Amino acid sequence: IQSILCVSSDGNMYCCTFYADQQIVAWSQVVTNYGKFENVTVVSEDGDDYAYVVVNRNCRRYVERLQQLNVPTDKYKYRYLDSYLEGNFSEKTLVVSGLNHLEGLEVAVYGDGKVQSKKIVQNGTITLDEPCNEIAVGLPIDCELKTLPVITQSSSQLQGFVKNVAEITMRVSYDGDIFSNNSTANRLYKVKLNDIYMGKFDERSKVVRITTDGSWEHDASVIIKHNNCLPLEIQAITSNLAIEDYSRSK
Repeated sequence: IQSILCVSSDGNMYCCTFYADQQIVAWSQVVTNYGKFENVTVVSEDGDDYAYVVVNRNCRRYVERLQQLNVPTDKYKYRYLDSYLEGNFSEKTLVVSGLNHLEGLEVAVYGDGKVQSKKIVQNGTITLDEPCNEIAVGLPIDCELKTLPVITQSSSQLQGFVKNVAEITMRVSYDGDIFSNNSTANRLYKVKLNDIYMGKFDERSKVVRITTDGSWEHDASVIIKHNNCLPLEIQAITSNLAIEDYSRSK
């Protein structure tokens, strides 16, 4: 897997990832809350490449380092936050200080393997919901995925027909909340934490089902959103699709 990172004039960062052996290329947009990217570079450290960015936030510039996207097996080590600081205290701590770079901003808090309610940083300090030993505090990240228009290998003509996604089935491995619906819908539905095959929700890969509003459109795309500071891995997406009558449309 190889990637190219670039910063645009609007302050966003874009990533082009490609699999050379499979000839797959995909672009994604990286947005930082309350700030704009100004520069990016990649530095090799201990055999791995790490991206360093210059971010202009609150009229001050910060140099921040992007971690590798490896999902840790220890829930205490989940760190899906932007511009975060972490600490491991010998005694349980209720008040966290030293957050001056996030002054006045709403931050997400992850302590001892649990998500706490969001806080506003005042005088570089926040008060936790409950004291913890291992704490990470940073800007929340809203991740959103929109699927490509539906076509099939056997009939590329589908891209010219009106379609309706009645239901979405996903195979995922995740923590936190997932929301989804048709891309044209005004609301998102929360995924129920049940595996439709195994019945019991556990740590393994699982299949979950989401009911959509249903909407007749040409693209038949769906939106999937995840906004916790927890990992999410989507392994497959399947849509229950209805297609307009071919004979009537020709």
